[in-house]
Amino acid sequence: RLLCTLAETFTAVFIGFVVVRLQLLVPDRGDMRGVGFFVGKVAFPLLFFKTVVTAKLGDVDAGTLMACALGKAAVMAATWTLAFVSYRPSRPRGERFTTASVFSFFAIATNDFAMGLPVIRALYETEGGASMDIYIAGNALVMSVAFVPLSTVLCAIGQRVQAGGGSAGGGAQGSALAAAGAFRQALGLAMEIVCNPVMVMTGLGFVYKGLLGSTLVDEGPILALPQPLGGLVDMITSPFGMLALFMTGTSMRDFKASIWLVLLVVMKVLFCAFMTYILATWLVPSSLDQAKREVLYDFSFLYGMIPSSTAPLVFSEQYDKGRSQEIATAIVIGMAVSGPMIFGSALFLEPTMSLSAPEIAGMQLTMTAVALAASGLFFGMVAVTRQVWDLAEPRRALIVAYGAVLALEQAAVLAARGGARRPTACDEEGWDIERSAASVAIDWAQCASTLMVIMMQLVTTVRKAGYKSGWRSRRRACGLVACCAVAGAVPGAFTVPDTISEMCAAAGQGNDVAMWLTASWVFCLLAASVLLGACYAVAGCIERRKQSAVSGFGAAAAGVAADVGGGGP
Repeated sequence: RLLCTLAETFTAVFIGFVVVRLQLLVPDRGDMRGVGFFVGKVAFPLLFFKTVVTAKLGDVDAGTLMACALGKAAVMAATWTLAFVSYRPSRPRGERFTTASVFSFFAIATNDFAMGLPVIRALYETEGGASMDIYIAGNALVMSVAFVPLSTVLCAIGQRVQAGGGSAGGGAQGSALAAAGAFRQALGLAMEIVCNPVMVMTGLGFVYKGLLGSTLVDEGPILALPQPLGGLVDMITSPFGMLALFMTGTSMRDFKASIWLVLLVVMKVLFCAFMTYILATWLVPSSLDQAKREVLYDFSFLYGMIPSSTAPLVFSEQYDKGRSQEIATAIVIGMAVSGPMIFGSALFLEPTMSLSAPEIAGMQLTMTAVALAASGLFFGMVAVTRQVWDLAEPRRALIVAYGAVLALEQAAVLAARGGARRPTACDEEGWDIERSAASVAIDWAQCASTLMVIMMQLVTTVRKAGYKSGWRSRRRACGLVACCAVAGAVPGAFTVPDTISEMCAAAGQGNDVAMWLTASWVFCLLAASVLLGACYAVAGCIERRKQSAVSGFGAAAAGVAADVGGGGP
């Protein structure tokens, strides 16, 4: 159920991304204005109203909400400090302050309702489903009341510091005008918070619950609105999930990868998850029964792992436009990283949960089918955009070959299973030490594809080091692909493919040698990747120093020329 929910979520985002890339919709032209109004001003606030009214507030644990809020606060402070001190420290102080505020907001801006709500419902449906919705709504409310205003104030302070850098001598009159401007800005911010549709509908939800609570229908874990009001609210809020995810995809237009974006994503989906989980173990009261505490612990961890929304992109466009491209890329990376992490965490967080071999094999079959569909989509995109795929460029040729090898791997996995719709236990699969032809093909494809990734890193590092000539050759590109394909057969003969069935068969038969060889090969690949990354970073530093030296020499030469030119009588 969770895997299907994640697939549906990312498909909706991808559709929005493709529609904008094909220019079927142009957000800058105002094509999304009506959808944005409906989602942000109508469906989203009404979803808050419904969640507050239908929740049984007596069952809500305040310690869990406090753990999530304090965890976000800690991540926000750490990200702000790190960005202010380390991200391009040569810039003016006001600009660094604003950028740090935008980056720290990204690290806590969870996509609560568009992504968080479907994921949480998929995980906790058997335990009451919507009874966990109130925790999503509570965290979203804390975000709207506390963190959004705080981030707005920080960004405004950064802009004021930037503006004040060039007008320091205004005297008492300038100080008075600045104070008046700050007061008006604070008053406007307070009015914006109070009049926010989310705040208004949340307040109306509490009012309805207090005055008309007797009209609510008890349905076990939740309450229900009376008809026809309940049907009307459901009709208006039902498109929210698809439209919100579609809008997320339409906002992803520019990409600019860097190590800082990876760090931001790590802070959002990893560090935030562990902080909220640790705080939950302290703040969730021990008076609750063990099963309830475990559910709340797991929720805190999974909630921190939900990727960021597009709200930081709006902040960046308004306060720090130079970082918009990086924020948009970080949103994409965060969504790509969080999906597998949420799925893996959901499998292993619950200590009492155990999956049988048929269930695990079934998940493998489902993921194989999804991977084959994604492969078809990839090659369709390559066919549509074939004009830009210059295969004389080695990295583009390696990307196309990488996609082809992965498609062959998934086809081999499906063939090894015999296309069975109802998988049996892995020890009944018929896997043996000698392995079948499909098993050998899987192992070769995994090794060859990994070597292609390493080769892409090597080509990029070598070019960064200054060896840029002579690379655009179709013969050279095909030679690199062939080297990776041939070299993949060597480790493929001694290692075990990392499919669930193969690993289970190797471990069950006590094939320790193959397992150790597989682990050694994986560590060698990791070491090579880290080494190439370090070499790339060193080459980048050397390149920047050379550029600084050249620019400094040019400035000095220009100064000398100016002195000579102005030194005449």
